[in-house]
Amino acid sequence: MPAEYEVIALRYGTLQTTRSQMFYRYHAYGDPDTAIQMDYYFWVIRNDEETILLDTGFLPEAGTRRGRTCLIDPVVALETIGIGIDDVSRIILSHFHYDHTGNVSRSPVRRSLRNSVRWSSGCRRWRGGSPSRARANRASSTTSTRHRSRGASRRSTVTGARARDHRPPRRRPLSGQQIITVNTASGPVVLASDALHLYEELERDRPFEVFCDLPATFAAYDTLAVLEADGGAIVAGHDPAVMTRFAPFSPETTELAVRIG
Repeated sequence: MPAEYEVIALRYGTLQTTRSQMFYRYHAYGDPDTAIQMDYYFWVIRNDEETILLDTGFLPEAGTRRGRTCLIDPVVALETIGIGIDDVSRIILSHFHYDHTGNVSRSPVRRSLRNSVRWSSGCRRWRGGSPSRARANRASSTTSTRHRSRGASRRSTVTGARARDHRPPRRRPLSGQQIITVNTASGPVVLASDALHLYEELERDRPFEVFCDLPATFAAYDTLAVLEADGGAIVAGHDPAVMTRFAPFSPETTELAVRIG
């Protein structure tokens, strides 16, 4: 039988912004531009044999430079739930953005490059899924110059369900996103990281503002929908609702950590 894990989401940062800043071409929906919050998480995946980190959060000073509020140092957040940084046996990086890799150097673990990680039987990368034809056609028809130039040439992929390389023109390959599924006692937990920043993207077909490949964005949403239909608990990468959709880790950590699975 595959090993079972417990998953803990730790909320360490936050950002107050607007929907027009978070969703691609938001004005096209005709909805009023309202305030929205985006939170920052990293995740613990553990059982009796090992303690794994999925991503490591941003360095507090790096978050401040970018206008983010650091609620708690990620290393201190771990300590608050009884985990020392030296207890971590493995690090998985979903992708290489600053808010997912900022504290790697603070851990003694060095097996952290995401394309060389060895995966246990209960925790795996998602390599399946394909975009629905209707979504792909609709997405292709709305691809903009901004998507082709800014998204493709300046940013690593922030959507897509596979661990794969994208090859924008005149650029070296960029590593893509990973969706991680974890086997737990209550069923599969799907850690979407930046393949799904906010639940509204999946629930209302509203792509996030920053991406490399719009059809691949919808492909990721399709993959997540399939995983959810198969019983997976979807965990968005930056949605404040994570803290209310799942049970608190403890009465003392209601604003910091939730237990998933």
